[in-house]
Amino acid sequence: MIGEHSVDESLLIRAVEHGRVLVTTDTDFLAIAHRWLREMRSFQMIFWPQQAYQNVRVGSSSRPSKISP
Repeated sequence: MIGEHSVDESLLIRAVEHGRVLVTTDTDFLAIAHRWLREMRSFQMIFWPQQAYQNVRVGSSSRPSKISP
């Protein structure tokens, strides 16, 4: 439907609005990222953790991190 986004794309839009990196193991984001790049839309980054990290609890990695310069 015109003007509507998938739940996945809505999450990416929210990450962009807040200047955040999106962390996911959902491979659907790969197609969204490729489409956005073709459309020259920008986003910070989509990070797909390696398989070793897939067993980490979501809450333990979802808190904002402070990055030192």
